[in-house]
Amino acid sequence: MILFLSRPYDSGPSPDVYDPVFENNEWAAIIEACQNNAVPDTWLADGSCSKAMTIGGTSYTIDVIGKQHDQYADGGTAPLTFQLRQIPVSLQMNSSATVSGGWGASTMRSTELPQLKNQLPADVRNAIRMVSKQSNGVWTQDDLFLLSSPEVFGGGGDSGEQYAFYQAGNSKIKGYWYDPSITAPWWLRDYNGAQFRAVDDDGALIARTPMSYTGVTYAFCF
Repeated sequence: MILFLSRPYDSGPSPDVYDPVFENNEWAAIIEACQNNAVPDTWLADGSCSKAMTIGGTSYTIDVIGKQHDQYADGGTAPLTFQLRQIPVSLQMNSSATVSGGWGASTMRSTELPQLKNQLPADVRNAIRMVSKQSNGVWTQDDLFLLSSPEVFGGGGDSGEQYAFYQAGNSKIKGYWYDPSITAPWWLRDYNGAQFRAVDDDGALIARTPMSYTGVTYAFCF
């Protein structure tokens, strides 16, 4: 009798090898599940899935904010998108009062986020994949990235679509790493006029001058 396997022997792990409770899995297992497109159905982007990650000696909460949302720069769809919940630092979007070149030409993208990426655990840092992001109609390829206003507040447009996490009504308010009860505005990557957009400390959409020191909560995919 010939037995037919439901999965090729070399196709990678099945989703059932991972704990259905997201936070019970080690980051190595989460990375593997994403890389093999074997994410369990129970790993959702509705606010129920988050996990601690130690970054630079500090514990942060990482939320799953999207599922099958972002496109890899080299083709295919990222199974999950993650975002840092707490604010690790406040930074300028640009060192001068300009939005010229938008997100793609910003100091945040070229200098600040690469430095923040270097603080991530090596296995996490090395597993992050580039995705294609649209900002004010312009496409870039990014590893760490800031969210856009449509990705947080909805409404569509030329800067992406709302993530399931925010569509489900989860809080847009972010607090600092040392005391999450101390809330602050956080940057978004799209701009309006001469200002980049941001989320205020009460969760409202605002705009700030590029030189304003504003909280950073980045996102990424494996």
